Amino acid sequence: MYYTVGLTITTPNPLPDGVDNLPYSQPIQADFGVPSYSWTVGTGLPPGIVATTLGNDLILSGTPTTVGSYSFMVTVTDHDTPPVVKQKLFTIDIKAPNLEALESDEPPTVTPVRFYSGDAATSAPWRNFGQVNTGTNK
Repeated sequence: MYYTVGLTITTPNPLPDGVDNLPYSQPIQADFGVPSYSWTVGTGLPPGIVATTLGNDLILSGTPTTVGSYSFMVTVTDHDTPPVVKQKLFTIDIKAPNLEALESDEPPTVTPVRFYSGDAATSAPWRNFGQVNTGTNK
């Protein structure tokens, strides 16, 4: 049996992927310490992403502007006496957007290209040309 003792950053690594030029928001949480928690983030966040504290959580949010893999150290400190400090290395991959083109037979038109967000399969009367990676055609 596994027991957690003392302050721990509970958010798993790696963090969910982000998409270049689309909004991103992800909480990082800690538990098993003495609240309230203080957070710091080292260098390495993706450009366009900032870290702010909300209650006892750290929130990464913003709109990433550069594709790549980013690693950064997060530090949390609780209010125990003496304070307990824990660190964890996190990684975020910022991916290029994939594009999706849709065509309808009612009337025959092609919709503007839109970001593909992994949404459900398109239903009639729309014809789904599928996911088209940036820099390719279909």
